[in-house]
Parts: sequence; structure tokens; C-alpha cells
Amino acid sequence: MASKSISRRNAFSITWIIENFDHCWPREKAIHSPTFVVALMESTKWHLVIYPWNNGYVSFYIARLADCEGPENIEVNFQLEFLSSDGSTLKFKNRENCSFSKDKSFGMDEFATTKEVFEINEHDFLPHGNLTARCTTWKSIGEIYKNVACLARTIIGVKRRSALWEIDHDSFKEWKTKNHNQMKSAFEDDINLSMIFDLRKGLGNREEIYIELVPNFSDSIYMTCKGSLMDATGNIIECKETKFHFNDMFKTRRTGLVLRVESLLPKGSVFEPDLSR
Repeated sequence: MASKSISRRNAFSITWIIENFDHCWPREKAIHSPTFVVALMESTKWHLVIYPWNNGYVSFYIARLADCEGPENIEVNFQLEFLSSDGSTLKFKNRENCSFSKDKSFGMDEFATTKEVFEINEHDFLPHGNLTARCTTWKSIGEIYKNVACLARTIIGVKRRSALWEIDHDSFKEWKTKNHNQMKSAFEDDINLSMIFDLRKGLGNREEIYIELVPNFSDSIYMTCKGSLMDATGNIIECKETKFHFNDMFKTRRTGLVLRVESLLPKGSVFEPDLSR
């Protein structure tokens, strides 16, 4: 969708890249951009604010800071956008004649639905997990004598952990003969996550490995689990990825990988879960 501006006059724009934004769902806390000063608009000081989860919506605002120079009130027009990887506009909304006093913000509570951003159109909104937002401002009264653009970046910290289990031919045959024989492992750090491996019969009588994740912490946390089945040479035979949210209501999560025994048994097998937070 092409961008539609609310004015053809000169403007100030800031493009804000939030890395690892895909790990913010269902985070309710606000994310603030770095502070920026617009010298062409009375040296006023601003930042952008995004709430990844606000009752099913992503909220997006521009705020004038309290410790700001310039007049008590400044009237501006602005446009908020979410951009694709090629810079085209995916979502935009405009506001006109907004009077910003110090410590005042304007924007949209329902800028985009979380479902379209994090699920339906995730590939478009979050390429490589990153969100690109832009805010363009114009003076409602008076002129900015030239166009100015700047770039800001915020990085959401993500902890990554991985583990490797080797299962030789004899061990795998013994595992198959036992009902719900399980393996456990725990990371000895602040994540402290246990993983239980279970071999079962799935659809079509296929043998499947299930990974059950059991967190030993009380905090709400969003995680991505990637599991790969590998042969003895390190080639990936199958890989699956799932995302989920641990909280007080959901203490465990389970994801299944189909184990193709006919491919693995002649060569031995290696199973590698890769956990990212």
C-alpha cells in the first residue's frame, strides 16, 4: 500500500527499527524509541511509543517530552506508519492539528491488530523478526524550510540456548521398547528449563518424538523452540519451530517432531533442540 501524506509541505521524519520485535508478543509494557530533538520545530524534544499488546491491538504514539524546550504548545500534523522491508507502507494513520503541550502524546490505541502483525502477515510486518515504524511530522501553522529524515534503532534482548543429544543405534532400539521412556535436561542458568523427550506412535502409526518443555521459573516469558533431527553426518533431516508463551496459566508446552526411523536407524541419529528466548 502506498503511503498517503497529510501534507505536501516540508516535514521531519524518523524511521525506527525495533530488532527482535517478534519476541515482544504478548508484552503489555511500552517500548520507547530513543529521544530526538527537532530543531526545525522550535527545538522540541520527542520520542515514539509502541505497545506490542493492548487488548488485541498494537498501539502507536508520538509523545512530546516534559523536559522540552520551545513553546508551551506546538500544533503539528503527523503520520504514523509500519513499513515493509522494501520501505513501502503496510499500515498508516494520520492526525491533523494536534496541539502538543509538554508531556503530551497523541496516536492510535488500535493502530494494527496483533493478529495481523504477529500471525497473519508476520512475514511482511516482521521480516527477520524486526519491526520498522516511521513517524512524519509537519507544522500545522508555519513552515519547515527543508525535509529532514533520521534513523533510530532499538534492540530487544533475546537469550539463546541450545543443547545436543546423541542417540546411537543400540540406545535408540532400547528407547523404542519402553513405553514413554523419557530423557531430561536442564539449563543451569536464569532460564532453568527442563526438557522431556518422549517417543510415541502418531498418525499413521508413525513414530514421533515429542518435546515437553517445563520451565522452573515464575516470570511470564515468551519463547521460540526450534527442534531438528539430524543424521550422524550432521545433515538436518527435519526441522520444526514453534512459539509460545509461558505464564501462570500455561506452565508447560509440547511440540512434536516426526521421527523417520527408516532414515535414521541405518546411520545412527542425532537430535538437536535449539531454544531461543
